[in-house]
Amino acid sequence: MPAVRKGSHGNSRGACQGTEAVVRKGAIMNMSGRDRRRQRTLVAFISSAQRIMEDKGPDRVTIRDVAADAGYNSATLYLYFSDLDQLILYASLKYLSMYNRAVVERLTDCHSDQERLFVTWEVFCEVSDRHPEAFERIFFGAHSQSLTDICEQYYRLFPEERQAPEELALSPIFSSFSLLERNLLVLRPLCSGMDEQRMQVINELMVFGYAGLLHRRIEEKRAGFDGEPLATRFREYLDYLTAELPAE
Repeated sequence: MPAVRKGSHGNSRGACQGTEAVVRKGAIMNMSGRDRRRQRTLVAFISSAQRIMEDKGPDRVTIRDVAADAGYNSATLYLYFSDLDQLILYASLKYLSMYNRAVVERLTDCHSDQERLFVTWEVFCEVSDRHPEAFERIFFGAHSQSLTDICEQYYRLFPEERQAPEELALSPIFSSFSLLERNLLVLRPLCSGMDEQRMQVINELMVFGYAGLLHRRIEEKRAGFDGEPLATRFREYLDYLTAELPAE
């Protein structure tokens, strides 16, 4: 959770513009006035960072631009976030929500555990291929070790992005924010009778193989090279790693 300490706000009028519509009234009705102000300020900073990311890309986000867009001074932002990387991670979570919505639609048509594993990764690669820097910051960045706490805080601030109960029931991946844990939850049903250590190795090879491909995709895009889609590349990894799994 971002640190929140005492400090003077800048122009609160700018910070509040457009943020009340984001946070449901039920989420703040029991808060104290101070907590409501803190929540509105966090939403303002994150929403401003998201707008700038959409306009310029995550690598062009600056503390000064975010603070100006939100209606605060730069010093105030550091009362809520430890650094720019943490703020961008928060802002990037809207793309994780985008993935969650997309995969729900596809999982409803799956009829086997293997199909669920493949579809989960296919959609994940498709969405992260469009926003590779965001996904690298979320799962492999400087603040990824605190991802669970950050995600829980984010969905308290943006409750409309949280999965509905009926969607959560579609897949165990929604019960965790760790990529290793999420993948293991959909991999395990395919590994009946397999040694636990071997299953863990397969899980790690999938996740870290994806990490390598994601980083390469970022470098390609920065160089202006539009290479093979991430989903196509990663499917080769999946085919290889699942070839000797027990048949369903």
